[in-house]
Amino acid sequence: MPFNHRFKEAFLQSETLPTSPVIDHPADRILVVDDNRDAANSLAMLLRCLGYEVRAVYDGQAALLAEQEFEPRIVLLDLRLPGIDGFEVARRLRSRGRMECQLIAISGLDSDEHAEQVAAAGFACHLVKPVDPVRLEAVLAATVTC
Repeated sequence: MPFNHRFKEAFLQSETLPTSPVIDHPADRILVVDDNRDAANSLAMLLRCLGYEVRAVYDGQAALLAEQEFEPRIVLLDLRLPGIDGFEVARRLRSRGRMECQLIAISGLDSDEHAEQVAAAGFACHLVKPVDPVRLEAVLAATVTC
């Protein structure tokens, strides 16, 4: 069975996660940006199960284009992208004036120095890979109500 189907089944059968959307704003749009296609697509599937409208893209340039077209409320942004990295994508998104768009950093690095860089770059939050679905849902619920 492909990973995406196993992940979805495990998510839907989990006793620790709700199996129906619990968000107050089901129309919220989320853009997932990660050069690891499996990770991006799996995260997008999870978010759809939670009731969000989601698009996944796989590099910084595609993120900049998708943000203009899709106008997400939240961007889950991998920091280590080839070409235009996540920090530069964040800087360019902020320079467009879309300050209501919440940026959430995703990376495999978990250090105090890295957390300071993420905060200084204007991200609302930093999630460490692999992203814990329970933590993700809590962060999104807090972000949506900001």
